[in-house]
Amino acid sequence: MVYLNLAVLWFLALGMAAVAAYVIRRATIASSPFDVVLVLFLLGMMGSMAGGFLLYESSPGVVSLEVALFSGMWVMVIGLGYLLATLVADRKWEEGRRLSLPFRASVIVGALTLELVMSFALAIAAGDLPVPARSAPIYTLLASGLASKWFLLPMALEMGLSVWLARRDIPTFLLVVLSLQPLIMLLSPTAFPALTYWVVGSVLAGGSAMTIVFVFVMESFYRRPSLSRPIFEYLVVLCFIFAAMMAGLSLWTYNGMVGLFALGLVAEMALFFNAILLPDRLSAGEAVPYREQAWPMFSLIFGVFLAEFFMGALFDFALDGPTGFLASLPLPLVSVGPSFLPATGTLFYDVIAFATGVLGSVWFLIMMGAEMGALIVFKIRETRHRETRVRLSLILGAYSIYAILLPSFVIPPTVLPSVPLVGWSMGFGTGGGFIPPLFLVLAFTYLIAGTLSLLFGARQMCSTLCTAAMMYQGTFYDSLKGFNRRSHVGNKLLGSRLSRLYGVIFSLSWVSIMAAGAISYLNYVGVLHLTVYGTDVAYATEVIYFNLIWYLLFISIPFVGVYACVSTGYCYWGTFNQILGRLGFFRLKARDPSTCVTCPTHDCTRACPVGLTDLPPNFIAKGEFRALKCIGVGDCVESCPYDNITFWDVRHWVREKLGGSSPKSRPVPLRMTSPSPKTSVTRAQTVETTRWDGPAPR
Repeated sequence: MVYLNLAVLWFLALGMAAVAAYVIRRATIASSPFDVVLVLFLLGMMGSMAGGFLLYESSPGVVSLEVALFSGMWVMVIGLGYLLATLVADRKWEEGRRLSLPFRASVIVGALTLELVMSFALAIAAGDLPVPARSAPIYTLLASGLASKWFLLPMALEMGLSVWLARRDIPTFLLVVLSLQPLIMLLSPTAFPALTYWVVGSVLAGGSAMTIVFVFVMESFYRRPSLSRPIFEYLVVLCFIFAAMMAGLSLWTYNGMVGLFALGLVAEMALFFNAILLPDRLSAGEAVPYREQAWPMFSLIFGVFLAEFFMGALFDFALDGPTGFLASLPLPLVSVGPSFLPATGTLFYDVIAFATGVLGSVWFLIMMGAEMGALIVFKIRETRHRETRVRLSLILGAYSIYAILLPSFVIPPTVLPSVPLVGWSMGFGTGGGFIPPLFLVLAFTYLIAGTLSLLFGARQMCSTLCTAAMMYQGTFYDSLKGFNRRSHVGNKLLGSRLSRLYGVIFSLSWVSIMAAGAISYLNYVGVLHLTVYGTDVAYATEVIYFNLIWYLLFISIPFVGVYACVSTGYCYWGTFNQILGRLGFFRLKARDPSTCVTCPTHDCTRACPVGLTDLPPNFIAKGEFRALKCIGVGDCVESCPYDNITFWDVRHWVREKLGGSSPKSRPVPLRMTSPSPKTSVTRAQTVETTRWDGPAPR
């Protein structure tokens, strides 16, 4: 009998959702005043039915039943009267009035209110909202209603049906995003909070669906850099709404509060249904090249990153437990209250401690690896040169093994500080304090990395092993390297010559890390007793450098350019490998330097993600290019329309010593191969054949 009652209730919930989706579709295609009144009448009728049901379920009896029937009857009478009056009246219909803001707001508010009222009625009927719970404050009741299965599941169905009914009117690009939103709604962990497997499974599945949305958006931006303003604004707002929802779910897993998550739900549904009601306006207007505009692109990157951050926090809380995760933070929290609000005096430190913990956690890295790895796979598919394809494949393997598998699942935390290159992956501080028992491990770390850089160049670290390679070299983020020229900071760092800004940042980086190491050592020998809230200074410095500042540079791409960790000299571990790479075997060579003289495009300078604009003059004067900031990404090799640039390292040196041929001995004829899709050569460009962008070679 209980199961029969539940089946009836679910039939009512899903049936009401299906009817509401149809009504919303009617609102979209309304073409007369009668259609508008009909939509509002249907919503009002369903709302009065749901309200009457709620009234009766809250207080069963003859009085409540009479009130419910009486109110429903009067809504029907008044609505039908106005409907008939509108039908009889001969009014001219102005184009665009049917989708006015008041009408859209009425439809959206009506649909949300209908589902919310119905969810309360069904929850009471099913026994999920006992009498004591109904005495809670109104905002608590509303939040709990929005987060319940009786609201989430019918609303997911309503959203899905609304997309399907409007599928022919929605631009294809946005249709994919809109289609995934009902799935994310359906996979809300608050729907069945008592079922552990549902909470964990829905968090993973919902996070995966959201990651697919981000990958699709970024790859689509790469393929089509220009979008209409309504679509772009929709995507940006959606990212920030996703961030609020993920933050709300993180808070829910910590202390059971659903208020922030409920607000995120309301915002998402309002945004969603507004798009459904205005499908023809989404692609209206001229397409804007947002990928060339700093602030719009920053808003998108920041919104995506914020959603990813709180998604990582949700993964950490759901999979490791809030207590377990907070206890494992690299920078321990000084104080945190039941509502997850630190004491005022330590607020700044605790925010940094929590942020660095999430950004360095294994679940965040796994999620980011899946997202950025997909963009790397897309990059591999369109890469022509085998060596670049191999290196991009190595990025995926190195990230999986070196950044996630070994330090998090294979090597025990107690053993990790004693493992060179893995336990000290950033060359300093990762494995613990700067203390004599770990000096040998630190020495081996620098020896291994330094030897590899001497033999193969800094590309072994900055373009393969380092997580920066995964983040920067996927299709979308690599396409933003135009900001290296357009941004104020990036423009100051162009070329292989080290600017004053580079020197200042480089010096501050090394001085700070050496000072932190000295303090750590003096603490160990008992001369000093200086820590960061009880954490070793060297370890805290490394955590802040790579779990916080690096990400701040990453989301600031529109203002500092791509690969700012290399172009600014900020990364001490990177500059160590870059210096040895400059002294070692690695360089870029031109098969035929004269080809660079007659090249009309100089695509290699525009393709470099580090902003090395003086490639052509060096190739012309020396036949090769060597620079401290060259990390061997290979985009210059890939973009050269003559296939005239090649890598050269210890492998080629050995081959030459054994009597093999050098890349330089294989010139190509002075004709262009098929240019890349992004390269177009006009007759006017062939006039200036010796012009390049950047300083002359030294």
